[in-house]
Amino acid sequence: MQNTYNVFFERLTSRAEERNRPIVGMVAYYFYKKMKAEYCTARARAGSPVTLDELREYHARCTDTLLESLENTANKVVMEYGETYLLENRHRIMQDVLGDMQKDLQFRFSESTKFSRGFWTGFSSSLFATFILVVLTMVGAYLYPDLIQAFIKAITPPVR
Repeated sequence: MQNTYNVFFERLTSRAEERNRPIVGMVAYYFYKKMKAEYCTARARAGSPVTLDELREYHARCTDTLLESLENTANKVVMEYGETYLLENRHRIMQDVLGDMQKDLQFRFSESTKFSRGFWTGFSSSLFATFILVVLTMVGAYLYPDLIQAFIKAITPPVR
């Protein structure tokens, strides 16, 4: 039998790639090929192998509805696989994540507990800036009480 170009791989994978899920297209194509192989095998076992014309007819019966059904089935399989993988590996994944977080926290803590001259300089600068800001806010609130109320009203989100 002469091989002819079959567009179903392209149709299934390009639709899935548009949705940024190429693996779903590959799995859907696998289901398409499995159905086709089962059809051809069943015909061969029955003693009448599939002819080229019958294969073309088979391809013509593969409508958009069938392709969408294959994609939906593939999507479910991929999602179930992902969920199963996450469930089976959740302890290792959590250990990896927590281990990375622990290393990060240890590094940050070790860096933040170095009481060097830079720390005290930064601390005193922040304290002084906060003091100046509080004093200026108090003076502004005393001199311009309506301006402060208007500012608070402007930044407060409306209640729905």
